[in-house]
Amino acid sequence: MRTTSRGKRRLLKLAAFLEALPENKFYFGTTLQKVEHNCPTVACAIGWTPVVFPKLTKRFGVGRKIETSGSGVGNRYYSELARDLFDISQRDAEMLFSPQWEPTELTVLSNDATPSAVAANIRLFLTLP
Repeated sequence: MRTTSRGKRRLLKLAAFLEALPENKFYFGTTLQKVEHNCPTVACAIGWTPVVFPKLTKRFGVGRKIETSGSGVGNRYYSELARDLFDISQRDAEMLFSPQWEPTELTVLSNDATPSAVAANIRLFLTLP
């Protein structure tokens, strides 16, 4: 296993959240974006972590109201947050949460990947030795 039991539980919780997330609320190519003023946000898997894990992300320096650039959440780069939140290596964080990451043991996903496809990759990752 490439994570701790705690990391596995957290990854499974994120996967379940992504499987239930409407596709129009997800874009794998950016951490978080406002579509229009007064419209709901669209986010990638890591961009949704303050909703899924509000207490944990706050402990890591990310609040529920997040300010982002294209590749970060709060003052944390997306893969650093993923590494710390899910007890995984930097390489595994980038492999799981970066579009078009190669080489990979997972399905290579484009920016337009669905939340269900990312969830499937998370579940596949948890089967790797």
